Amino acid sequence: MNKRQYPRKLLDPIHVAEMKVVDHLTVLAYSGTIINASATGLLIRVHHRALHPELVRNNVALATLQGEHVVMHIVEMALDIEGTIVRTHQVAPEWMDIGIDLTESAPAYWRECLMDFLPGLGETSPG
Repeated sequence: MNKRQYPRKLLDPIHVAEMKVVDHLTVLAYSGTIINASATGLLIRVHHRALHPELVRNNVALATLQGEHVVMHIVEMALDIEGTIVRTHQVAPEWMDIGIDLTESAPAYWRECLMDFLPGLGETSPG
């Protein structure tokens, strides 16, 4: 049973830069790629080389990120966006997925418009 209120949208590569914890302005990740999105949040894949060095050395630190309020820059849209980390998951030895919830930082109509503007899979690729 699917409990999602909004469907996920697979995306052509959309890049984020400087994901920072708002309270400390500490950079968690210097770059990443949004791999899918919905009107409630984003799933961002980050290579371990783009993570803050302390996170790479200490897997426990990754678990403590849940609930952190973050801000990041969507490169292709020249847009700063903020949200809350809801989960982290190591998908491969060198790759980490970070789930970001946008619901507390932006109204629903804004989040729905953002999803319309994000290019779906194959929309920007030369065909």
